[in-house]
Amino acid sequence: MQPRIWCLRCYLFLVICLHCCGCASANESNQLSGGQRQQLPEDCLKAARRLLGPKAEILRYGDISKNGKIEALAIAKLTADPGSGKDILISRAIILRREGSEWNVVLDAAEQIKNKEGYIGLDYIDESSGFYGYRLTLNDRRGDEQPAFTIYLTDLGPDGEPQGTAIEINWNPDVGRYQEFSYGDYPAVFKPELKNPRRLRSGDGNSN
Repeated sequence: MQPRIWCLRCYLFLVICLHCCGCASANESNQLSGGQRQQLPEDCLKAARRLLGPKAEILRYGDISKNGKIEALAIAKLTADPGSGKDILISRAIILRREGSEWNVVLDAAEQIKNKEGYIGLDYIDESSGFYGYRLTLNDRRGDEQPAFTIYLTDLGPDGEPQGTAIEINWNPDVGRYQEFSYGDYPAVFKPELKNPRRLRSGDGNSN
């Protein structure tokens, strides 16, 4: 083989390899919102899929709350979600935090929203109401317009439409965890978790 042809083939091979690597990186980065381009560790995505299923997606990754922690916001979309607009319909969302070699859940929005200290965004648990998922909205400002990574979760009704008031969740640096932020109060405050909320069935007057 002539040296010129051999060099040309090597050059074409390198171009193709670089193009493929670029596409892989772009596809991986496209899973992250907010213009982030940090490489997503494989073990993070594995942890999310172990908890949320094989179709779990990572929306944010890195020091998302400017708290010095490496975290990831992962979601499980509802199958009925059209996937358009800034609002996403989900069945569950979690925030994972890297602690040593592990990814641990520090916020879990399933049928109830919880952190390690208790329940968030409720006064009691209504055991007669169904759970149909949430509408998830992300923002880079709190309700009081202070810069902060902000999660809004609104309950969905049986028709898939949002109902009630959205629960706003932010990082509270004073206690070192994610809590409900109530900007409707004056002054705006973080609301503490409930460790043992009352349970009742609406309409029958029974509670415990």
